Amino acid sequence: YPSHWYTHRLYRKLMLGLGSSISTSSASREITVNGNFGTGADSDWTAGTGWTVAGEATSDGTTSNLDQIVLESGKEYKVTIKVKNRTTGTLSVRFGGDSDDQALLVDSNGTKFSSKKIAGGTTLRLRSQSSFDGTIEYISVTEV
Repeated sequence: YPSHWYTHRLYRKLMLGLGSSISTSSASREITVNGNFGTGADSDWTAGTGWTVAGEATSDGTTSNLDQIVLESGKEYKVTIKVKNRTTGTLSVRFGGDSDDQALLVDSNGTKFSSKKIAGGTTLRLRSQSSFDGTIEYISVTEV
């Protein structure tokens, strides 16, 4: 590969924090609004009991949802999420409101990836379950 390829990849890795998982295709577009939780829950996210959103999203272990209405039925999406400070429980990332809509189950710290085509619904749901106690640093959802 030419040296400018490495420079471009390094820049994207440093600026976006997502490493080599970033697609350089112009066809993918970011779906998530305020995926770094910088403007708080009230503006772009609907936070259930136990969620705190301020620069990141933290769950205190209460089983509840953090939702955003941004998906379109029948499309395929890729999710990238970074979890830190997880001490217990699991986080279900859903492309819809039901357990059948689960795209990813997070049970450890770090950056996780998955993709799934959704049958119906428009809700991006982050569900704290099994006493999930942890923090989401960012979430990115792109159309595949």
